[in-house]
Amino acid sequence: MKLMNKFSLAMLAGGLLVLASCDKTKPYETTIPSPAVHFNKTTTVSVLVEDPAPPVVIEVGTTDLSNVDRTAKWVITSPTGATSGVQYSNASSGTVSFPAGQVIANITIQPIPGAYPMDARDTLYLALQAPDLEPAQWGDTLMIILRGESSSTCSEDNPVMAQWAGDFTNCIEIYGGGSPYGPYTATISNPQVTGATTGSVDIANVGDFGWDPVTFNMDWSSTIPSITVVPGIIPGSDAGDLNPAYAGKYLVIRPHPSQGNGGFYSFCQQTLHLEFNLGVAEVDGTILGYFASLVEENMAR
Repeated sequence: MKLMNKFSLAMLAGGLLVLASCDKTKPYETTIPSPAVHFNKTTTVSVLVEDPAPPVVIEVGTTDLSNVDRTAKWVITSPTGATSGVQYSNASSGTVSFPAGQVIANITIQPIPGAYPMDARDTLYLALQAPDLEPAQWGDTLMIILRGESSSTCSEDNPVMAQWAGDFTNCIEIYGGGSPYGPYTATISNPQVTGATTGSVDIANVGDFGWDPVTFNMDWSSTIPSITVVPGIIPGSDAGDLNPAYAGKYLVIRPHPSQGNGGFYSFCQQTLHLEFNLGVAEVDGTILGYFASLVEENMAR
């Protein structure tokens, strides 16, 4: 027992001797990490692409402050095939700059609304690269999800007009209550918001005659959204398609007098029921008259 006490005292004395022999004026060895660039947000960014689509602004930071300008390169890749000019309008790679004295900068991604119809979804990987600044290992890549409206949470009174654009490959026409004709493809283009609860679309190949686009107005202010054709001459039409006696003359289109709102649609289901009346006009625009029949056209993706 006494031996243990002596040993402990000796060890303690030795320890004191070692501590007493340290040179406190000698600087300790330190390691200063190299400057790095990183995303300030590391969790996945999920964006509902609306129309118009606000830009997606991603904040980037550096781990130190410098008195010289610096840059870092970034690049976008996509496992779902999203590409510049199709799903987003900015370039797929670029450089972010940090002026002297600044540690925060932004990278902007601009989604294209028409690329995100109902239930569409893309994944982007935004990655930082050298030259001037090395990417930080803990924040060099960010996942961004661009998505269209979900059909399970869709609202008829808040349509994303850009999502109407594209082909409707399952179109059926009924002329004058006769037998259905189809299916055929009609194409919607130029979707526009024209008011708080109104918009418009251009529909090409109405009736499967190859006619140029016809404009229809939409109104979602009521429980059942309505769609009504804008009266006028159908560009690229020939009345001879309906009756050879009128070959060389134009077709004109209008809402049928017997129909109130002219048709209806569902944004969430991406379906339309068009109702209209056709007539004949001279090449100078003089309207000769209208056929009695109601024309109905059902459109679906």
